[in-house]
Amino acid sequence: MKTIQQWSLLFAGALAGVIGSFLFTQHEKWLSEHSGLLYALILLVALLVLGALPFRRITDRFLLWRSKKEPYTIGILNDMGWDEKRPYRQFATGTNITIEDWRDQLTKDAEKNRVKVKVSFVSSKESFYRYSAILNPYGGVYPEEDLAGAVILSKVFDYVSKGGTFVNVADVPGYWAYSLKLERKSVAGPPIRTVKEDSGLLSISSIVPVAFAPFVQKLWLSVNPHEKEENILWKNPVRNGTERFQQDIRSLRIDRIAVVERNVEPVVVLADVKGTDGSELTPIFFAGYDNGNFLISLVYQDSEENPNNQKIKEILSLVLVQAMKGR
Repeated sequence: MKTIQQWSLLFAGALAGVIGSFLFTQHEKWLSEHSGLLYALILLVALLVLGALPFRRITDRFLLWRSKKEPYTIGILNDMGWDEKRPYRQFATGTNITIEDWRDQLTKDAEKNRVKVKVSFVSSKESFYRYSAILNPYGGVYPEEDLAGAVILSKVFDYVSKGGTFVNVADVPGYWAYSLKLERKSVAGPPIRTVKEDSGLLSISSIVPVAFAPFVQKLWLSVNPHEKEENILWKNPVRNGTERFQQDIRSLRIDRIAVVERNVEPVVVLADVKGTDGSELTPIFFAGYDNGNFLISLVYQDSEENPNNQKIKEILSLVLVQAMKGR
């Protein structure tokens, strides 16, 4: 594409030079008689120059602008599919809710709230810009083409930066990356390695702190473990139309929370716990990034100890539909 743009500019420059030379050497009468041809040549130069410009950016912004009008469009990533015969922890973390379940829930909530929404499956290799929101159903795992080059990661943040919404349904967003070429997941952040000696033998261990996860770093999130895991007290009011879940969320099992900072808009806020500096804490929130938002839930939906965590599916679906309705 860059080569085509370069040749277009080169040809346009040469053509402009010929036209300029022609204008200065030809008689005024001849120019008046052939003005149509001259205008056509000037138009051709203009089109060649415009053809070399990055029109992709203009197109992307137009598609996103259109996606913010009804009918809204939600794309559910389906790169890894969801084969129930295959252990879901091979390609997802923090959730066992299938891509079909998410499609059905979003469609149901949209109809109930009289919001025109089209829900479809999308590959991470396709353009995101035609979608009002992209939902990642794989929890803390996201599909990646090239872990070293962070191709899909960059694509997600570029989409959100231009005004899109990206939904993380469970766990720390992007803590794991799933290689589409190798068909397996790996920790996305850089590890911290320690070496220990015991009886003359060396052992090497490694750990990747949550703070090193690429999504967490790029959004400047402060994510911490939450010691009190159930019987949570929540600050009123619960927002984004989730008031009817007031009783359900009291029994959620919460393992991680994020600090409410300038770019973090909480959906629910803990009432009985504060950060070290008195900041509010939340497990479900919007994180602003340039012109768009990430909708993030840190709550595990596959908690065997607390099956009520499955309610997060309904909560997130409703929050997303209400957010689009309020645009």
